[in-house]
Amino acid sequence: MVTFSIFFATAVLVVLARFALVLRPDLRPQFELALRRLMPVIVLLGVVLLFVASIECFNTPWPAVFAYAFALAIWLVAAWFHEFRILMTLPDDAFPGRNDKAIWALLLIVAPPVGVLTFRSYRLAHFGESKPVYAGAAHDLN
Repeated sequence: MVTFSIFFATAVLVVLARFALVLRPDLRPQFELALRRLMPVIVLLGVVLLFVASIECFNTPWPAVFAYAFALAIWLVAAWFHEFRILMTLPDDAFPGRNDKAIWALLLIVAPPVGVLTFRSYRLAHFGESKPVYAGAAHDLN
């Protein structure tokens, strides 16, 4: 029961943080930078808490294993959409070969996990990491 209390407290903190960003959009870049740096710790803490909660409630780790598999599948789908969107927004002349963009699209469609990882590594090596765009920038122009 203690682990579910920790889950609930964490959810409340996330909701409060999102509400604070709505009230103070100027804090978004600092929040995103801190979140990016703390993400491995947050994920590791979530994995441990879910595993402990699964053993505590069900006396077996299998619900946690299924939850991890489901989370991994959702992460792969989200990563695929992200990388495919970036591929489609790149111009054809960004690639050295004539059919490189079509080949990358085919690799992403035919072999999703391998295609996502290889295109991400290619993109980071050739184009670098894209900077997060502040969504409220259009409002600042007024």
